[in-house]
Amino acid sequence: MSRRRGSLLLVALWLVAVLAMLSIAVAHREALEIRLVRSQIEAAQARALARGGVRYAMALLRADAGRDQFDGLGDIWSVDQTPPPSSTPRPPDSTPPPSTEVGALTVVIPAGDGMSREASITLRMVDEERKLPINRIGEKPVADMFQSLFGAEATKLIANYIAPSTAPPGGGDEPLPGLHYVPKHGPIAVLEELFDIPGLAEALPTSPPDALRASASPYLGSGDKSHININTADEKILAAALSTVVLDPSVSPASLARRIVEFRWDLTDPPTEQKNAFVSLNENDRRAIGNDNGLLSDLVNLIGPSLTGLFTTQSSIFSVTSQARFAGSLLGAQVTAVIDRTNIGGKDSPIRAWREGL
Repeated sequence: MSRRRGSLLLVALWLVAVLAMLSIAVAHREALEIRLVRSQIEAAQARALARGGVRYAMALLRADAGRDQFDGLGDIWSVDQTPPPSSTPRPPDSTPPPSTEVGALTVVIPAGDGMSREASITLRMVDEERKLPINRIGEKPVADMFQSLFGAEATKLIANYIAPSTAPPGGGDEPLPGLHYVPKHGPIAVLEELFDIPGLAEALPTSPPDALRASASPYLGSGDKSHININTADEKILAAALSTVVLDPSVSPASLARRIVEFRWDLTDPPTEQKNAFVSLNENDRRAIGNDNGLLSDLVNLIGPSLTGLFTTQSSIFSVTSQARFAGSLLGAQVTAVIDRTNIGGKDSPIRAWREGL
């Protein structure tokens, strides 16, 4: 009898152990499912926050347009606040250290109201009209500027890619001779489309695997206007633009571009921000904020009517990158958009391109 009771006790203990293991397994699975659902909720919230960041950036751009009649790198949307090296020696403490983060705007959203924890949105807004308008690459002087920066082969590849189709209606396109791919025959919305062009990275004057992005992204924009913002353009872009119109061999386009950049930063004072700018280049209303030391007059004398055809002081096309992140988490989302500021608040959509990712 005692032996039978011992066997029953042993079976009972085994059953309790099995049930305990099953309970632990179920609890572990439930915990995993809870974490998975929480992650999915936070991922959805991050996407919503990133999308909202773009809308907030659009509101900032619209407000900035109403504040004044020109755009400069001192505006709130600016991402490039690194002052150029001066042509004259300066005290080491007068120039702030370079930073690619200066100008980025971060908005913190506290936990609560459906948010499981604190989150942040980081916005970076870039004036696309400070760059070469890639969709005008088939036209002068844009083609000349592009060729001076990236060479004839890269210029030809991009121009062929976006050139209008010559195929008859319904006839379809064929690969162009020597290109071995079918061109897009339309405007480029985002820089990443250039990766579709075989041989372009190799045609650029740099050789690393990321040559296309490293060489092209600071200088190529998705704007569709042939002019460049003189208040925001990079020094290399300014020099390339001036080289197409400055005919006096005694004048160096690179030196003239350097004068423009130094005027913008006002290197007579510690350059903590870019506070000088050209307000208007129009023939009857040429104005600048700050002492330009005759720079505007020199530009007029050197290039005359080409000044307003080549340069502008106000931009309309901007790219916006909105990154949303939760505190203490790797979860996040990113939205990149190209915005036409002139259509913000209008009946036409201001969004030219939109891409989402993690």
